[in-house]
Amino acid sequence: SSGDETLFSPKMRRIIEWFAKISTPPDARTGGFRHLPPIGNTWLFEPTGEFGIFATLWKERDPQFAAEMQWMWQQHRSATYAGIGGSGHSTGGYRSVLYDATLPAKAPAYGSELFPKTGVILRSGFPTDRETQLYLIAGTNHDHYDYDSGSITLWGKGRIVADDFGYFGQAPMHDHSMVESPITGGIMQIERFAPAPQADYVRGVAGGWTRQILFIKDADPLAPNYFIMADSLKEPVAATWRLWCTAQAVRLSPQQALIVGTEDVDTDLFFLQPPGMALTTEDYSVKTFGLGADGYPGMQTLTQTGVIATLPDGAAVSAVLYPRLKTEAAPRITALAGGKGVKVEHLRGTDYVFLAAAPFTYADGDTTFTGTAGVIQIRDGQATLILPAPGQLAADGQRMTKE
Repeated sequence: SSGDETLFSPKMRRIIEWFAKISTPPDARTGGFRHLPPIGNTWLFEPTGEFGIFATLWKERDPQFAAEMQWMWQQHRSATYAGIGGSGHSTGGYRSVLYDATLPAKAPAYGSELFPKTGVILRSGFPTDRETQLYLIAGTNHDHYDYDSGSITLWGKGRIVADDFGYFGQAPMHDHSMVESPITGGIMQIERFAPAPQADYVRGVAGGWTRQILFIKDADPLAPNYFIMADSLKEPVAATWRLWCTAQAVRLSPQQALIVGTEDVDTDLFFLQPPGMALTTEDYSVKTFGLGADGYPGMQTLTQTGVIATLPDGAAVSAVLYPRLKTEAAPRITALAGGKGVKVEHLRGTDYVFLAAAPFTYADGDTTFTGTAGVIQIRDGQATLILPAPGQLAADGQRMTKE
């Protein structure tokens, strides 16, 4: 095909949009600019100028798309190189003429999305400085990645909570926010993805490990936007659960941890199951290449604190990850159904969340649930039912069934 047809192909557009859609929220560590997440062969805090090139080349073919790419280019500090490693060999001699700072810019309307071969992004509050975002690595496009399929990075209310350490070779499972065991190796495949205005659901499987995430969200980025994460193993083998936290400190107490953020957001981590968990922390530093706070590339050191649970019998782990402003009261958490469900009481209302690898039943008065995943959101005395997987859910005189 002609060069024009290749450039303007739907596949080419999907490629550059994927880079845009997985870009981080504005990061105070880089002066408030967005950047690519440090996964695969990506350096720490790495911006890219490719969005600006697409804006220029697409400005006549699709002005709306061009404006969105121009906006993302500006968000990436209007970089004029492909990445920290170089200018881009195919355009190295004439990149300067492919940027136009005068083009109009408009923020895209990105939401939660499944990328079948690369993972899932769950988000709310986009595009603001209070975005909550979780990226789950999954899928078969995994060349040049670490042993990290099934791991997550996490932002809460615009602040980094749990990051990847960046590129320095093929890092082991130890370095990632995931479950490590003899049966968790391999590529995580997404079995189910169900986004909705009040809650997003994803279920992925890697070998004998199942990871499920429910994202409880609100249109207001300062309202409760938080996650329930459930991990289970097919066999009772020894396993280690880790979450690497970018924090001033991590304070442990029975069944929970307070992740004291480096900015104005803390994150409450509540373990619903198994009971009596022995939690430890580990401070871990990695040195790799990346963009410094001064805007120049060089060697960087990222230090994070791991919240670690050792599971000698491969017990299922369920946890609430609740980012909140430091000035905001912590939610009241009550485990239900042996940790397969949870009641979360906060300033905006009450949520009942149910999440487990295998179907189970819960009943309390007119509130009943059967299945693997379900949510009841109560706001201003009104209940909203969300059933992202097969099952039955009833509350407040309402009933929902999904086959």
